[in-house]
Amino acid sequence: MTTKKIVIIGATGGQGGSVVNSFLNDPEWRVRGITRNPSSQKSKNLETRGVEVVQADLDDRVSLAKAFQDANVIFAVSDFWGIYNDPKNQNKPKPGQALNEWTKVQETQQLNNIIDEASRVSSLERFIISSLPGPSKLSGGKYTNVCHHDSKADAEEYGEQNHPKLWAKTSVYLPGYFLSNFLTHPMAQPTRKENGNIQFANNLDLDAKVPLISHDQDSGPFVRALIQNPPGKSVVGYRAWITQREFVRIFSQVTGYKTELLQVPPGELPFDCVEELGPELQDNFAFANEIGLHGGDDSPAVHPNELNPSPQLGSVEDWIREQDWPKWQILIRNLDYRKLMDSLNGYRINVTLPIIFFDRQGMSTSRNNRTIVNVLAKKFALQRSRMEPPRKQKLVVVASNNIPKIRATRDGFTQMLPDSYDFQGISVDSNVSDQPFSDDETLRGATNRAQNAQAARSEADFWVGIEGGVETHNGSICSFAWIVVFGKDGKVGKARTSAYFLPDKTCQLLKEGVELGHADDMVFGQIDSKNKQGSVGLLTGGVVDRAAYYTQAVILALIPFRNASLDF
Repeated sequence: MTTKKIVIIGATGGQGGSVVNSFLNDPEWRVRGITRNPSSQKSKNLETRGVEVVQADLDDRVSLAKAFQDANVIFAVSDFWGIYNDPKNQNKPKPGQALNEWTKVQETQQLNNIIDEASRVSSLERFIISSLPGPSKLSGGKYTNVCHHDSKADAEEYGEQNHPKLWAKTSVYLPGYFLSNFLTHPMAQPTRKENGNIQFANNLDLDAKVPLISHDQDSGPFVRALIQNPPGKSVVGYRAWITQREFVRIFSQVTGYKTELLQVPPGELPFDCVEELGPELQDNFAFANEIGLHGGDDSPAVHPNELNPSPQLGSVEDWIREQDWPKWQILIRNLDYRKLMDSLNGYRINVTLPIIFFDRQGMSTSRNNRTIVNVLAKKFALQRSRMEPPRKQKLVVVASNNIPKIRATRDGFTQMLPDSYDFQGISVDSNVSDQPFSDDETLRGATNRAQNAQAARSEADFWVGIEGGVETHNGSICSFAWIVVFGKDGKVGKARTSAYFLPDKTCQLLKEGVELGHADDMVFGQIDSKNKQGSVGLLTGGVVDRAAYYTQAVILALIPFRNASLDF
């Protein structure tokens, strides 16, 4: 089989890591991950998973040229805040130049380096660049302080003007507002008020729609979809386009917390920050309110559902449900950052959930957490939050890269066995026919998948096999699936979904040897429907999609684990 090579910049980061996950287990692709430090633990973890890890520095064009050799696809992403927070860059701005202004120039140059070297790769078929709309240009010069947007937009313009041949095979990915900001950034983190309510406060208009994305989960599906679509498209990356009111309502429904929403007036911020970032953040919010984080209604960027195929993503509800939300503490806000940094000898504060932690050069340990909170408690007479060690996530390996199967596993586990999980898909054989045609063969396929996943990823806590099958009944054919779950404690859970009958056209194709997913595509005029709503979604008009159809059976398969004291 002929394989293609995708080169992923920032492979150990959020966006790049998601792209790695989307391609790594696809036999049609080889994955090369680019990192500044191939000896880091994250890089070693990628190598263990089968990624070709190559060192390159975005400031070093020679290293980029070597890293791009033989690439068929390049995914380019940069890190404004990584540059900004790097201690070695703190004294590089010229006199009178703010650090974020210097960082803007530096990030643009790094992206220009990537673009220049990518244009020289003769094997390159597609170039995907992660960018953002440019407020300076789009606002007609009204909002000129959003450096972390303009830096990327400037590089995008550079590529289009200076490398037309490269741009003819380029697609632009415009990720929306990171949902992770609600966990890790004081501008979005909720706080618990004295009345017990959870308050969300920021400068966004309460009814301004915002594109929300889980960047470390959704970037990979977007990049895959862009590759499957013709070049020349820009897409706004989001799983939901909703207002703050809608997000807070969803948050309350999922978590059960009572919430309140506060819009901070223009010119103010809901937290103290270094002086130079005040105008940056205020212009950013103002741009979002007036024009929109997607670049405005006149933007040529398309929406996810305009791609064909389009990326299959989770919902905002899914993301909220997946987070390990703490028992709420009143978070520390409104600290004088300059004073704090001086007192902590260079430590930068990062207020986050579920604990308050601080990092030096991007590193953190639980011992450092406790040490610095003690310093704060003494220095500022702050009440210490209870420090609990982070809970180790349980690894659940799903014996498939099929998106509905992974979603169903996630939803079933989080409902039946609430805990902190890491769900990972892996491609393994079922050791049965591509289209199982009996109850017994389908159950064997699910069991084999779970066993093969266990053999491949023995370090996991659970292994889940899901196998769809069909069987004949009085001349017609019905569809169903088996779910088999192995636990590291030796327990095994099994459950079968409900069954439903298929249309005559589909039945005829199945009898001719066509696999159900392909038969659905032919009957309903779809593309890759098995990775979307599946036949059950097509036949029910979306009332029940494939993930929801599997979820109940996943829950039933977890009965032995929920009732550990009973024998099954």
